[in-house]
Amino acid sequence: MALADLPSAWVIVAGIFSATASMISLAATIMHLKHYRRPNAQRFVVRIIWMVPIYAVSSWISLVSLNAAFYVDALRDIYEAFVVYCFFNLLVTYLGGERELLNKLHARPPVEYIWPVRLWAREMDAGDPYTFLSIKRGILQFVYIKPILSLLTMLLKVFGAYNEDNLSPTSGYLWITLVYNVTFSWCLYCLSMFFLALHRDLEPFRAVPKFFCIKAIIFFSFWQGVGISLLVKLGVIHSTDVFPSGHIALAVQNSLICMEMVPAAFGHWYAFSYRDYITPGLSGRLPLYYAFRDAFGHVDVWQDTLETVAGTQFNYRTFEPADGVAASWQKRINTGLRYSQGGRNKYWLADEEAGPSSYGSSGPGGAGNSDRFHNHWGDDMDAEQGMLGFVAATQDVEAEGLYAEARDMMYGDFNSPPDCTR
Repeated sequence: MALADLPSAWVIVAGIFSATASMISLAATIMHLKHYRRPNAQRFVVRIIWMVPIYAVSSWISLVSLNAAFYVDALRDIYEAFVVYCFFNLLVTYLGGERELLNKLHARPPVEYIWPVRLWAREMDAGDPYTFLSIKRGILQFVYIKPILSLLTMLLKVFGAYNEDNLSPTSGYLWITLVYNVTFSWCLYCLSMFFLALHRDLEPFRAVPKFFCIKAIIFFSFWQGVGISLLVKLGVIHSTDVFPSGHIALAVQNSLICMEMVPAAFGHWYAFSYRDYITPGLSGRLPLYYAFRDAFGHVDVWQDTLETVAGTQFNYRTFEPADGVAASWQKRINTGLRYSQGGRNKYWLADEEAGPSSYGSSGPGGAGNSDRFHNHWGDDMDAEQGMLGFVAATQDVEAEGLYAEARDMMYGDFNSPPDCTR
């Protein structure tokens, strides 16, 4: 099917919708790069926003040429899986990272599984590192399997064994669709369990509209294609003197995606707004070139993939909640907390084995010693400050004026470091 085969008005209208969606997404990307103040989160946001132009442009190219569609459809499918990975990591970043997330969940009661898993498992301990690793792998398996399905689809098309209008058991389309449905459903289930355990923590970050935008594009476009194939099977969409039914189905699907990407672009503009990352009083940001390089880099993806597949970092010793607060952790160690089996199990020593606690204890010699230590340290610091000749800090009027000017800059001050702590 070439460009001349379709009515020119059809292709032009689809192209206008595709270009509009792409321009909206490009503007959203530029605004994020100009306000690149939280690289840890915004690198994932920029990658997610680019799903819209990739869908829009690839769908329009598929209208122009079936030969080009052979390659761009595979690229679109692979990026679709990559967006799921980015969205999950964005949520983890919002919550302070994997360590902080598991520390939050440690003291919370277990969460009941959603049907159908609740038929054989009653509760999920979301604060368990191994449970979190299972959820993460359940989400990321779609990221790894989807590119494989795309490559298989290309091979089946080469050998003529893949037809979107053929749902018979002898067609590769049926089996690819079934495998895709299973792997994506499991990914969606794990994401839902993640949301269920942390929905209140995610409320300040407007996670629901973000989740809806991504789910609407990936899930709806997939089932839209299945529905069009069903219409072909039922004869509602049939061959004409010019086009076979399969080509008509492809043209309808790609045209609808081109049009649907415009509201999707507006939805992404709202859900993934750059304004969410502007903190009053903080002006630091990355220069545009470094922001672009960070957003479209791949080193973080590769490192996280290796750690997730290996799973060696996900154990009780690494994510011991008490370790997040040094004083509390030291108290527990001094009173007898011990690990075994590489951190998988924890146990407490008997009182006579643990010995008296001499750091931060509330018993005799504990808090008192701590207070005396603190007071002694404070006295030493005061004496040392006097010996070194330190004077009370005074404000530099000129420097304060520069700080105020930087905070009022429209895009922030790239001479100041961005906020990489959240």
